[in-house]
Amino acid sequence: MGESTKTTFNIQLIKDLKSEDLKLVKKALTKIKDKGNEKHIVPLVHLYENTSNENIRNEIKSILSQLKNTKSIGELMPFLEKENNSTKELILHSLWSSGFDLTDHIPLIVETACNGDFMVLLEALTLIENLEGPFIEDDLFLATSIINEKINDCKDESILNLLQSLLSVIQQFESQIEI
Repeated sequence: MGESTKTTFNIQLIKDLKSEDLKLVKKALTKIKDKGNEKHIVPLVHLYENTSNENIRNEIKSILSQLKNTKSIGELMPFLEKENNSTKELILHSLWSSGFDLTDHIPLIVETACNGDFMVLLEALTLIENLEGPFIEDDLFLATSIINEKINDCKDESILNLLQSLLSVIQQFESQIEI
């Protein structure tokens, strides 16, 4: 496919994602699943946020969970700073499922976990538990501080338990750092 053909193809897919015609949206999702790239991530997340159709949401989650290009990380990470817990949960799940090395993003992931709901925290914990390092001491110190602050303010026992698990994982990472 030539460069201008790819551009036209991408523009059309993004346009189709915004369509009111459900068949057209589903067709676009199928094409993105087969030939999509990181340029489709933002429109996919926006569609996820704006549709109540569970089939569409599940298909988007499936697509975003199969990302392999590390350029996708830069497209996904800004969504962790949004208010929408459903979106944060989607992004964390996608990052974990895609198997990216997110060691350099521990503070943002922890901040997202501490500012999210139960499911956001659970997804963040799962993602962080699967990191292999090497870890940056300053990042772990910052993460520990963020978690401890949230623990001190937390009144919900189920969230408190997850926060303590997250803190335990971060402390295990700290113990792996050679002085």
